[in-house]
Amino acid sequence: KMENIYEKVCRVLAAGGFCRNTETRFEDICEEAGVGRVTMDNLLYERFGMSGCDMLTAFRKRSL
Repeated sequence: KMENIYEKVCRVLAAGGFCRNTETRFEDICEEAGVGRVTMDNLLYERFGMSGCDMLTAFRKRSL
């Protein structure tokens, strides 16, 4: 189940739709996926060395 949630959050991040709405927070994405922010942050940091907020910032900078 955690792998499915992880994949869903990663799909949302990769799709980049949140870039148009800069008010979307990482917490919002986690809530939509049904996982706590801390849990998802830990998983992303373990796999990518970045927190969810750091990833959002990086994706947003890349899309400019």
